[in-house]
Amino acid sequence: MILLFFSCGGNKEDDIVITPPNEKPDTTLNSAPSIPSLVYPSNELLCIENELDFTWEGSTDPDGDSISYKIQVAFDEQFSDISTERTSTTTETTITLDKGKTFYWRILATDDENNSSIYTPTWTFYTEGDPIVNQLPFTPELIIPKLNEVVSETSTFLTWSTIDSNNDELTYDVYFGLSKSPQLVLENSVNTSYEVGLSKNRIYYWRIVAKDEYGGTSLSPIWNFSTE
Repeated sequence: MILLFFSCGGNKEDDIVITPPNEKPDTTLNSAPSIPSLVYPSNELLCIENELDFTWEGSTDPDGDSISYKIQVAFDEQFSDISTERTSTTTETTITLDKGKTFYWRILATDDENNSSIYTPTWTFYTEGDPIVNQLPFTPELIIPKLNEVVSETSTFLTWSTIDSNNDELTYDVYFGLSKSPQLVLENSVNTSYEVGLSKNRIYYWRIVAKDEYGGTSLSPIWNFSTE
């Protein structure tokens, strides 16, 4: 007679899982690279050139994977209006942009397992526009009253003229008074005459400053006239 004994408790060896020969054991999940750091153009920089060398500090990858970078340059902070987008395996790239514009840029790092960091913080910069070649207004020509003229009325119109070779819009400052260095009495006038009141037996002095819309100025000589 054969007696069979069975254990109800089992042992740890019963829990061993044997991997079939055609299956590989699970491996650790691949990690994304770190976030790059923007270097140039620096935040809020005014760039005098529109061909810029973009540079940044590279990412590190915990798994030692190769890393590429996506560079985005946009006209808006939401990156809905992209100016330039490119991929680089180095930490610099040269991009030519429009002049006289505001731009925003950021970078994303991606490893060769297609795991990506988040985008860097967004930086903004400006490209300088083409310089404006401006000709100053011609020296204002004083017309009335004439130099050393004697005026008998109790008022007169100071009258002048000038031209601008760029056809810029001109405004005028009027200086007038009893001093040989007359005081400002009218500023940014678009007219070429100005009425002033006069007293008897006085000598008056006046000059005109012509200004164009780009800040160019021209000064007339100081003229004088007298009253009876």
